[in-house]
Order: sequence, then structure tokens, then C-alpha cells
Amino acid sequence: MKKLLVLMMVFVMSISLAACGGESSSTFSQNTEPQYTAEQQALAQEFSDMVDAYNEIVDKVNASPELLSHEELVDVMNKISEEITAADQYFADPEILTPEVMNGLKTVIDAAYDFIADVEELLKQIEG
Repeated sequence: MKKLLVLMMVFVMSISLAACGGESSSTFSQNTEPQYTAEQQALAQEFSDMVDAYNEIVDKVNASPELLSHEELVDVMNKISEEITAADQYFADPEILTPEVMNGLKTVIDAAYDFIADVEELLKQIEG
């Protein structure tokens, strides 16, 4: 359980680091269609896939009374959900997706999949 909580905190901190590199002073015009690179589009798809996988694990945790009784786990998962929602803003404008931000988001995606795997393992242990 401690390993899982540490992994969740790394995930939240990774999103915060991505945020630090995402500050941009661009003046995005409403009339201009943003032009995303293939790499940015691929990252957006990876992020979307991770969000889908995270939502699936949230549903599984919500169905597990034993896991729901761990208040700290639930609090951290709620914080992660908020951070995922906040991270979604980086995909609003291709100028925000600098190489630094993209690297930060890739770290977030990897950490999220590690978290998901750990929760899956925890669920298997509970199920017996």
C-alpha cells in the first residue's frame, strides 16, 4: 500500500512539473486553426488512452468496498483525477506543447500506467 501511495504522489508531482514548463505567452487567435505536429497528436492519443485506462481502474476501485475504505487512497485518486483534468489544458494549443511539456506529460503517462498496474495487482490480491 505504501508503494502505491508513493507512486500516486510521483504521478501528481509529475503533472505539476509538466505545468511549470507549460507557461507560454502565445497569443492564440480564435480565427486560426491550430496546427499540431504528428508527435503532438500521438501524445494526445497516448494521454487519452491513459485517461481511459485510469477511468477503468477508478471504476474498479469504486466497486471494491475494501479499497474504498482506504480514505488516503481515495483522496489521492481524487487528486489525480483533478490533475488529469488540469493537464488536459496543455492540448488546447500546440504552442503550449513545448518539448519540455511533452516530456513531462510522457513521464505522467508512464507514472499513471505504473499506478494502474499497481492498483490492478492490489485488486487481484483482494480478490484472492
